[in-house]
Amino acid sequence: MVEILFRESPPFSFKDLLLVGAHIETLDAAIDRYAATETGDRPAVHTVAALGTDSDPDAVAGPIIDGSFLSESFTPETQFDYILGFPPEVSWEDLGPERRREISGFSPHVEPEDTHVEPGVLYLDRAEPLLAREGRAVILGQTQLKVGEQYAGFRGDIVEEVRDVEAVDHRYDQFDNPWFILALENDGSTPFNLDDRAQWANPTEIEHQLSTTATRSREQLTVADIMTQLSEMEVYDGDDDASMVYLDMLYEDFDGSLVYADSSTRDTLLGYVARHELTFEGTAPIEANIEPPTADRCISLDAPIDTLIQKLATRRFLFPGQPEDPAGIVTRYDLNRLPVYHWLYARFAHLEIQLRELIRDSDWTYEDSDITLRSRGAGDLVPDRLANDKLSKLVDIINEADLAQSIRRDIHGYDATLDDLVRLRNAVAHYNVLIHTMSDRSTLDRDERGVNQLHQEVKLLLDIVC
Repeated sequence: MVEILFRESPPFSFKDLLLVGAHIETLDAAIDRYAATETGDRPAVHTVAALGTDSDPDAVAGPIIDGSFLSESFTPETQFDYILGFPPEVSWEDLGPERRREISGFSPHVEPEDTHVEPGVLYLDRAEPLLAREGRAVILGQTQLKVGEQYAGFRGDIVEEVRDVEAVDHRYDQFDNPWFILALENDGSTPFNLDDRAQWANPTEIEHQLSTTATRSREQLTVADIMTQLSEMEVYDGDDDASMVYLDMLYEDFDGSLVYADSSTRDTLLGYVARHELTFEGTAPIEANIEPPTADRCISLDAPIDTLIQKLATRRFLFPGQPEDPAGIVTRYDLNRLPVYHWLYARFAHLEIQLRELIRDSDWTYEDSDITLRSRGAGDLVPDRLANDKLSKLVDIINEADLAQSIRRDIHGYDATLDDLVRLRNAVAHYNVLIHTMSDRSTLDRDERGVNQLHQEVKLLLDIVC
C-alpha cells in the first residue's frame, strides 16, 4: 500500500500524510522502511481517531488531529498530500440513529436506514475532499466495492479519480471476500486521460511470466503462439454497469474484453469493450460502450509476429480469428512473452553474421581503427577478432568505415537506427521488458519502449536480414 501511495510521486514536494484506520502502527513502520530505502526522508504523518478500530493514534510519531475521522466535526485546518487508510469493520447496524445521520451527512452513498455499509465507502467519501491538489489517497476495500450492484452509484462517482486498482497478494489475504487496493488522485483537472492511469508494465511480473509463457518455438512465430485463448479470458455481461467494468479491468490489468448476453455460457456475442474508450453515466450498463469486433480489430491466428507488431502499433489489442467468432485476445503487453524474445534473438544472430561478413569484405582493418576489439581466441578458435565481439562494436565499425550504405537495404529514412537495434538486442538478450506502456505516445526519445518504437526497430531489423 505504501509503494502504491508514493508511486510516481515526487516525495520531497509532498509533506503532509494522514494515516487513519486499523493497523496504523504497521503502516507507519512501512512508511519508515520506504523512506529509509527510497527517499531518505518521510512526510509529516498525522493521525486521527477512527470509528471501529482500537488503534491508538499516540502509537504513531506525529501530530494527532482532534476529533473522529468519520465525524462532521473532523475539520482539519489543512488538506493532505497523502491519505493512507485500512478501514476497520464498522458495525453500521449497531450505531445509534444520530451517528448514522451524521455519517450519511458527508457520505452521499449511504442512508441512515441502510442495514449494512461497506467501510471502504465511508473512508473514500471522507478522504476525497481532504486531498490537496495533486494529492493521492490509498484505501483498502473489499471486492464488493468493485463488482457489487449496490455500489454502482458509488463507482460511477469516483471512477474518474481512480488512478490504480490492484489486488492484494493472496498470501496476505485472510478473508473469504478478498481485498483490493484503490488509489485516488486529485489532479485538479477535468479531462479523463487514461494514458496517465495505470499504463505501465510491472517488470517483476513480466520476468516471472517469461518462465511460464514459453510455448512451442518455431522459425515463423504466429499470433496463435502468444495470444490469450478465449477459454482463459474473463468476459462481461451486457447489463454490467460501466464503472464496475472499468474498475474491474483496471484491477485485472485488462485493456479490452468481450461482452456476451450471458458471460457464463458465452453463447451470444454482443461485442467488445476497450478500457481506454469507456464512458460513464451514473449506473448506466456497459451496453452503451459495446462495439462490434470489425475486421480491422481482428487478426488471423496464422499472421506472422511482425504483422502483429505493425497492427498493434495502431491498436492496443486485437482479437485473433473472425469478427463473429473471436478465438481470444492479444495485446501490446503480450509482446513481452518468451516466444517473441526467441524470435527476435534468432534475427539478431542473422544481423550480427551479416555485419561481420560485410566488414570482412570491406577495406576496414583493425590496425587502422580506433576501436578496441576482444583478442581472446582470435587465430586459434575463430578467424578474427570480429567473431569475439558484440553487436555494439560491429555497429561502431560500420559507422567508422561508413559501411551503412553497403547493408543489403538502404537503412536511411527509418525512425530507428542501428544504435536502436543495439539497445533492443541487449533488452532481448537480458530478458528486459520490451513493452513498458500501453500508451499510443511516442517513446523514440525515452528509455522505455512502446509498440510504435518496437515496430520501427523490427521493421529496420527485418529489412536488413530478410
